[in-house]
Amino acid sequence: MSQKKVDQYKESKKTRKQDIAKQKRRSKVTRAVVAVVCAALVIFICASIATTFVIPAIQSSISSELDKKYADLDSQLIVATDTDAE
Repeated sequence: MSQKKVDQYKESKKTRKQDIAKQKRRSKVTRAVVAVVCAALVIFICASIATTFVIPAIQSSISSELDKKYADLDSQLIVATDTDAE
């Protein structure tokens, strides 16, 4: 080996622990960022599905049930006021 290569090897050996620690930190940060992005993507997809399909279906079923109840109440009020007027 030439002297230059020997010096490079010694230098890399000195900083090997710091380099490995940097790689581990970088790997952990990358995994955390990927996890956050994936979680945000899943939440966005679920929210889109909910606002597109689930909420309108619930609202329409609730409004139809309320319409039926109020129609029944209205008919009862009309019958009650007719009998009271006589």
